[in-house]
Amino acid sequence: MARVNETTITVVNNTSSTLTSVNRGHNEGGFTSAPAATIAPGGQSVFGSIETFGEREKGNDGFVIYDIGGTGRAFWTIHWSNVDEGTSRGVGSLSGDDAGLFDVADNMPEEGGIVSVTFTLSDARLAVEDFFRDQPVEADEPTLRFGDESVDGWVEYLQRLLVVKGQGPLDDNGRFDDATLAAVRAFQQRMNTQPGTPSTGRVFVDGVVGNQTWALLREEEARAPSTDGREPNSFVELGREARWLTEDSAFVFLRDDDRLVIQGVSTGDTAIESGAFNARFLIVLSNGERIVRDRPITTANGQPAGPGQLVFAEFEGAADRTLQADPFGSRSFSFEAFMPAELGGDATASFDIPFT
Repeated sequence: MARVNETTITVVNNTSSTLTSVNRGHNEGGFTSAPAATIAPGGQSVFGSIETFGEREKGNDGFVIYDIGGTGRAFWTIHWSNVDEGTSRGVGSLSGDDAGLFDVADNMPEEGGIVSVTFTLSDARLAVEDFFRDQPVEADEPTLRFGDESVDGWVEYLQRLLVVKGQGPLDDNGRFDDATLAAVRAFQQRMNTQPGTPSTGRVFVDGVVGNQTWALLREEEARAPSTDGREPNSFVELGREARWLTEDSAFVFLRDDDRLVIQGVSTGDTAIESGAFNARFLIVLSNGERIVRDRPITTANGQPAGPGQLVFAEFEGAADRTLQADPFGSRSFSFEAFMPAELGGDATASFDIPFT
């Protein structure tokens, strides 16, 4: 007498994303109960699969495909097979651009018959300690002076920052010319008269962009007046290099799209190809949950970003993840983002970003 092949399937969602069923079916057999159409974060769905009784019972062999987060960027396919010929098996697989953000696990006894299988999806998170331990050491900025003419993007970066800080209009022409010198002096003077300026003493009004002036422009921790120690007008950043625009206001949060976009500048003498490097994000939700993700560094038009041109990295869904994790909590999230070591390891962060 042939054995009865019946399978109980449990799908566990251990992520901060909602799972939406986009396809389901059987190669053999059929459902005894239907899979849930959606599975909330932290939830699960239990359903059954059984062979079709008739002239030839072949067991049950079925599948369900889930869209993770409803974005179309990651899909989870679960497949179970419990048939007379051979052993039973259950396999979960991931596909899509964001497949690497998740981990899957499955267990199914091999003996067949009346069996149960559990499929589990989890966020692929690094321990926070590992996240910080693995971050590269941030490179320092070069001292810039009148007469510098960059081939590496640093003067253009300076000119962009001066405009952001209200010292424009100013061409980002890569030449530390009279207009740039005047803008630097005006910025230094303003920092001496502006209340609450973070500084380690009086700002030198000398037109030299050393460590003290860079810290003020980039919104870094205050530094004393000092230089990089190199010969004036001698520095060139070789290879690919980039910096976030500033250390704590380099982002735009697009509420309607739930996208956090961070701006950076190419500061090496070699162009940066769009998508060739990843930035690393640490997203902190309002309930304290932390999510680590790598995201590609892209350019404005998909073409390589030459010296002084903008680059971008973005994270999607931070507000939605916050609401899913803590629906009655604060309507805000925080982040830190790091350039890879190959681009200088620069860091930027912002806290309690509101989204409602």
